[in-house]
Amino acid sequence: MDREETLSLEELSRIVKETVEGIRELRARFEETDERFRETDRQFRETRREIDRIAKMVGDLTGKWGKFVEGLVAPGAVRLFKEWG
Repeated sequence: MDREETLSLEELSRIVKETVEGIRELRARFEETDERFRETDRQFRETRREIDRIAKMVGDLTGKWGKFVEGLVAPGAVRLFKEWG
C-alpha cells in the first residue's frame, strides 16, 4: 500500500473527531427542530380553541339577530296576511 491509501493515526483521529462533532451538531439541530414543532403544535391548538370560541360567538350572535329580525317582521307579516286575505 502506498501513502495515499493509508491513513495515519492522526488523520483517522481527526476524521473521527469531525464525525463526532457533526453528530453533535445534528443532534442539537434535531432538538431545536423538535422544540419548534412542539411550539407550532401548541400554537395550532391555541388557534383552534380561539376559532371554536369565535365560531360559537358568531353562531350565538346570528341566532340572536335572527330572533330580533323575526320579532320585528312577524307582527307586520300577520297584519299583511290578514289584509291580503
